Amino acid sequence: MYTNTKDIQDNGPFVVQTPALGLGRYGHPETAGGYREILIKNGKLASFKVKYIQR
Repeated sequence: MYTNTKDIQDNGPFVVQTPALGLGRYGHPETAGGYREILIKNGKLASFKVKYIQR
């Protein structure tokens, strides 16, 4: 397991497995399935967000 920035940069790229987000957002029934937006800039993780599709 890589636990520091140098090892991660030297041994990447990696496949990221994330848990299921379900079918919608509790308390906001106007949203549908969730997804993760993962942004990489200059070879580094810049953003990792959960977003939902509007119905």
